Order: sequence, then structure tokens, then C-alpha cells
Amino acid sequence: TYEELLQESESLVDQLPEEAKACYFPMEGYLISMNYTLTRYDLPGLKQMLDQSLTRIQELMDEAGTDLTLHELLTRASIVQLEGSMGERGDMTKTHPEVMAHIASVIDNRIRTGMPLQMDATRWYAEDLIAMYGADPSYEDQYNTYLSATLPLGPIGSPTEEAILAVLYPETTDDYYFVWSEDGDFYFAETYEQHLENCEKAGLW
Repeated sequence: TYEELLQESESLVDQLPEEAKACYFPMEGYLISMNYTLTRYDLPGLKQMLDQSLTRIQELMDEAGTDLTLHELLTRASIVQLEGSMGERGDMTKTHPEVMAHIASVIDNRIRTGMPLQMDATRWYAEDLIAMYGADPSYEDQYNTYLSATLPLGPIGSPTEEAILAVLYPETTDDYYFVWSEDGDFYFAETYEQHLENCEKAGLW
């Protein structure tokens, strides 16, 4: 039943990093989008999934030799996943993996220079968290990167392996801005002036 699934998920929180436990949904992002192998008579299904997910993520981190923490990696990757999707409020059916490493570079550049991320996907997540679940309004300050100069409190969705790899192996660019059109075209820019021109190209005004 759904109630049993919730109880099972609550019992798995201890396997997560301490940062995840402060999130509204501690498990958010930790079950990445991948194929899972479940055995009927072994461990509970959700436990098997979390074990396989964490094992795969750790393999990718070890191969890359990253300095990112698990929580930071998944938080960045979840943003890349949603921002790399084209459509109303990040339509996950229209994902563009070819731009994910470029988006990851924008995130890197902004964090490195202390520039606020100002990612729409984080704003949508924060607003929906309060509107749909009645979360404390203080969560908006912790997830909405238009209000905070840091990464969100935690992941804002379940990233794919492609998004994780984009964060682990970002492109090297000088870009700080990007925008996409309803046709699925992405426009990247180094300066705000160039970004405004791209917004016009994308048909935003």
C-alpha cells in the first residue's frame, strides 16, 4: 500500500547524507532515473532501489574523481536535468541531453564567481512545494535561487545519468546565461547584453 511505501522510505533516510535530512523530501533526487533490478523475495523494493542508485552514483563519482559531495552532485544534476528540458515548467518528455554539459558549465561559472544561480526550475520547485504541500514559506528562501545566492537546499527532482555526467564533466565555457525557445533551441551567452538579445531570438519578447 501507499502507506507501507511511505513507512519504508522513512526507514531509509538514515542511509542518506546529513544534508538530505534537512530537505522537505529527504529522498528527493536519490533515486536516479535508471533501470532497477528487483528480487521478489529479498529486501524490500525501495531498499533495493536506493542501494543500486547509490552504488551507481558512487561509481560515476569515483571514475570522475570529483571533489563534489554526493548531495551537491545530485542537487546540481537535478537542476541540469530540469533546465535541460524544454517545455512548460520543465516538461521532462522533451529533454535535451546535448546541452546538459553546457548548462553545467553555466552553473559552475556562476558558483565560482559568487553569482546567484537564478534558475527557473528552482523557483518553480519552491513555489510548488508551498502551494501543493503547504510547506513552511521559509523553504522558498532555501530552494529558490532567485532569492538565495547558493545552491538549493537539495535536489529538485530525479536526475538521469546523463545529467550527473554533465555535472561531473562540464564543458569549459565563459557563459553565464542561457535561455531556450519553445522550439527547443538553446541560446547561451557570456554577458547580460548578449542574453537579452538571445531572449529576443528565443521569442520571449
